[in-house]
Amino acid sequence: MKELWRATRWPLSALAVAGLLFVVAVVLDARPPGTAHELSLTIGAPALLLAVLALLWLLGALAVHWRKLR
Repeated sequence: MKELWRATRWPLSALAVAGLLFVVAVVLDARPPGTAHELSLTIGAPALLLAVLALLWLLGALAVHWRKLR
């Protein structure tokens, strides 16, 4: 179990950061139109890209971990 945590801790951390940024973007988007709305787009787009990359990284880490077990 410890090896699984070692294999997935960084991808899970990146996914958590992406989730936090996504929540910040949603909160900013709920404000009236203006600077906050533009900032939400500026934060939200990279957050979604980071989430996709973190998911791919996590799947790769799980595949490598599973491969080492066999």
